[in-house]
Amino acid sequence: FVPARGHTIMTFFGGDVAHSTVTIFNRAGDKVVTLRETEGHDRLVWDGKNEAGNPCASGVYIYMLDSPTGGKERGKFAIIR
Repeated sequence: FVPARGHTIMTFFGGDVAHSTVTIFNRAGDKVVTLRETEGHDRLVWDGKNEAGNPCASGVYIYMLDSPTGGKERGKFAIIR
């Protein structure tokens, strides 16, 4: 995710995304933002901002996707400003 190159959104997609929750944490383990897909779509879009609406700093972030069907997915990504 490189905003300087015009990246404005990050998309989580797939069968487990419908009605799921994605929580994003920084490397220190602090929660950055919680996203919820409430309409049954297979995509969830994030604008790279924290709960306060401020752009997230450069760094490595961890996401945790929890679906209502019990599916769980975790991963890492980087923001480069």
